[in-house]
Amino acid sequence: MSDWPIPVTENEPLAPHTTFRVGGAARLYAEPETDDELAAILRAARDRSVRVLRLGGGSNLLVADEGVDALVIRLGNGFNREAVDEDGLLRLGAATPLPKALREAEHHGLSGLEPWAAIPGTMGGAAAMNAGSPSLGILDFAEEIRLVDADGATTLRRGEWTYGYRDGGAGGRWVTEVALRLTPGDPAAIREQTINAAMEKRVSQPLSERSAGCVFRNPPGQSAGRLLDQAGVKNARRGGAAVSGKHANFIVNREDATAADILGLADEMREAVRRAHGIELAFELTVWK
Repeated sequence: MSDWPIPVTENEPLAPHTTFRVGGAARLYAEPETDDELAAILRAARDRSVRVLRLGGGSNLLVADEGVDALVIRLGNGFNREAVDEDGLLRLGAATPLPKALREAEHHGLSGLEPWAAIPGTMGGAAAMNAGSPSLGILDFAEEIRLVDADGATTLRRGEWTYGYRDGGAGGRWVTEVALRLTPGDPAAIREQTINAAMEKRVSQPLSERSAGCVFRNPPGQSAGRLLDQAGVKNARRGGAAVSGKHANFIVNREDATAADILGLADEMREAVRRAHGIELAFELTVWK
């Protein structure tokens, strides 16, 4: 479409862009390559009163079968970059896949990211939601974060923004780069720790199946997976969707599931925990309708 500041396509199928591999199309879709291009497309969308949705690696996301009436923006390859600067910070563009970020850290003998082994998605998505556990999020390593909105780019340094569990503190702005302060270490030892962390996840999580990660957040002081397991939801099915037998907080797309199958199964899981424990689980999964 020529009346936008960068190329925009219509009716872009979104299922191939997600780890669930389900969902409809985006009415509009764009891939900016620079901070300036991102700011320009955001301004254009604002001026046109067009809803904007951000797409990273497509994990932690469920797109409705009907698709979305919105401009979906996915950061292009210009944001897929990594380097260690003169201060020893690992600088990662937001489109850098997390596995690539771990390889780069290992190559430079920088330790700290090993717990994020075998996790799909991008650095921008991980930073936007502060991926990790309640006790350790990826932004605990961040010295700087670069944010973009329709008015341009700004860089914040540690102490200049607030983040928390599943909240990167971007305040609606787009993360385009993160600089991490990691601990120097032996590359071989870092590699071994990464392999061990990945093996542990493969034992306890359905990494070889089509899923989007954990469906629900952990309630304070509780494990959503344990609550779901105790509620007896493992291996429950709805259409082509099933609760993993390995981890009760994962839904997997077994037989060409629809988004409706997955949402319906998630509602059943939440209701089972409500009945068994009196606890209302909150989605960790992002749902686009």
